[in-house]
Amino acid sequence: MLWTRILLLQGKKVVELGSGCGLVSCIAALLGAQVFLTNLLNRLRLLKKNVEANLKQGDLRGSVTIHELTWGDDPEPELIKSLPAYAMWGTNTIALAGEL
Repeated sequence: MLWTRILLLQGKKVVELGSGCGLVSCIAALLGAQVFLTNLLNRLRLLKKNVEANLKQGDLRGSVTIHELTWGDDPEPELIKSLPAYAMWGTNTIALAGEL
């Protein structure tokens, strides 16, 4: 059953909101997803370093792009083109009702 679910990511677009260290998105890319990682500008350097350290071209079935995204700001045009996504996820993502 789990293997069937994993195969669902192959060739799919995935957006991660607030990627943190990028672990979940790296796994999705290894499984064949086209992943768009997002985070605040001051977090992108570490995120890029983690992705480069953990994803080797020979092992990668999917792709990864990293984008700056601050909640409340307009996203980059390339990120908008990635939608609709098959999946969109975030960890510890909090929004106040008045900000939605």
